[in-house]
Amino acid sequence: MSSANGNLQVADLKLDGGRSDQASVEPIQLPLAFARAPGGLSGEPRANVLREYAALGRDIREGTEVVPDFDYALFRHRLLAAIEEAARTGTTQKVSSQ
Repeated sequence: MSSANGNLQVADLKLDGGRSDQASVEPIQLPLAFARAPGGLSGEPRANVLREYAALGRDIREGTEVVPDFDYALFRHRLLAAIEEAARTGTTQKVSSQ
């Protein structure tokens, strides 16, 4: 995976790969369904936001849980805090999910 810049969240990505006994990689075409998704294949921030809102709308309509919720975000913040504390102190940290 590569892009014109180093910020993968907001860049159009190029995907290359190979199979089995191939000695080199070549471009991999993404499924057409990806291009039909809200925002298409664009890596622009507004397209990413559009996809998130579309997924949230589906979650609300269909009762699914695709979009991360508050508990998911809270755990990630606790995980980052534990990583920072481990780096600062050099000791192993426990991360609580509650």
